[in-house]
Amino acid sequence: MKSGLSITAMAAELERQANAKRDFIAGTQQVAIREDSSMAIVLPDTAVEFGTNAIFRRQMAEHYKIPHEYIERLRTMAAFKPLFAQTFNDHLQKQPSRQMIRTLDNTARAFRSDRFRPLDNIDLAESVLPVAMDSGAELVSSQFTDSRFYMKFLFPKLEIEVKKGDVVQLGLALANSEVGMGALVVEPLIYRLVCLNGMIMPDYGHRRYHVGKKAEESELAYEMYSNETRQLDDAALFAKIRDTVKGLLNRDVLETIVAKMRDAADQPIEGTNINGVVEVLAKKLNYGEGTKHGILKHLIMGGDLSRYGLMNAITRQSQDEDDYDVATKMEHDGARVIELPRNDWKQIASAALEKAA
Repeated sequence: MKSGLSITAMAAELERQANAKRDFIAGTQQVAIREDSSMAIVLPDTAVEFGTNAIFRRQMAEHYKIPHEYIERLRTMAAFKPLFAQTFNDHLQKQPSRQMIRTLDNTARAFRSDRFRPLDNIDLAESVLPVAMDSGAELVSSQFTDSRFYMKFLFPKLEIEVKKGDVVQLGLALANSEVGMGALVVEPLIYRLVCLNGMIMPDYGHRRYHVGKKAEESELAYEMYSNETRQLDDAALFAKIRDTVKGLLNRDVLETIVAKMRDAADQPIEGTNINGVVEVLAKKLNYGEGTKHGILKHLIMGGDLSRYGLMNAITRQSQDEDDYDVATKMEHDGARVIELPRNDWKQIASAALEKAA
């Protein structure tokens, strides 16, 4: 599993971000994009300005069906910066809608519908941490990226051998996106002690999308603040999340997943063209050359040429990835290999029987 922030560093960053974020509801006719990529929102008594990040600009482009590569090319070429601003501003004015604009550290980071429900990272952490730790779980990795917040726990009291000497522990992986790049999720994590790999099993988790009630109607742009109704709604949601955490930290969940892992360990890769297997897998999971070669290396070094061995090669490679989002996706991909229908697995495994080019 890829290492991340300590619990102390995580808590400090959660508090800092909670104080540095601002949310607005605005009609797009009250929003303007500048040639320098900054954004202005016209409020009743003033105007506020923010920089913009890549996620915000991509979400705006997607909302107006503007090709993202095209608009980013205009933005980065000095001669076309006026056209970049004009393109966005024409759409903002001529296709009016009410949007939620989320900012952090004076940067606009999300352009979402006014129905977007801002389930915040600090509320998730404050809800889950006491329950997880009271159950004996330990926070072993956390991280903030532009798109998501992650917490990963292990529960040392629950461990089982997949095969002799190969012990796994049960854990939990939680993720949330304050900018609408994914649902709030709570999923089982399986941690392999022999190589410190983590595999996340989405099929056994809980997922909550950021969709709520339409924002208060107003012809004016306004800054959002917490209100009593929203706090009550969120309290009910986070109570369900706490129940999910309690429900997943039990031996039955671990035994169910380990049974699938043992079954995968009994499905060998028959043949000598191991590179062909990784080629097919990399195409299926959209991996680049560096990741593909890393998986091949770990598969060979692991010496386990089975479906289980391939899963472990993927999750081991996740530790070598620089990007925490990518590493976590690969921990999910390990589970995808375990959960593949047998016919899909045979398609991958049969590549080993083909002659290498």
